[in-house]
Amino acid sequence: MSLKSAVVYWIHLPEHSDYTIDGYLGVTKDLDCRLKGHLTDIQRGKHKNPHLVNAVKKYGWDNLVKKVIIEADDDYCYEMES
Repeated sequence: MSLKSAVVYWIHLPEHSDYTIDGYLGVTKDLDCRLKGHLTDIQRGKHKNPHLVNAVKKYGWDNLVKKVIIEADDDYCYEMES
């Protein structure tokens, strides 16, 4: 069994360089599904993070970078996210 069961991902503008202060950090076990979920929630007006919603409205989903920062066990990923 692999310990790499989750990822910390970063959604940000191309000019952002510091995930601790720029963009949006999240944790998931299925990145493709989670990213689709973000976009769907934003399009339906149901996303709970106004900063991400505003960034998508202003810059467009396709203009934001989606990057995996860490791949590790769940507990470590959630610790890093916070």
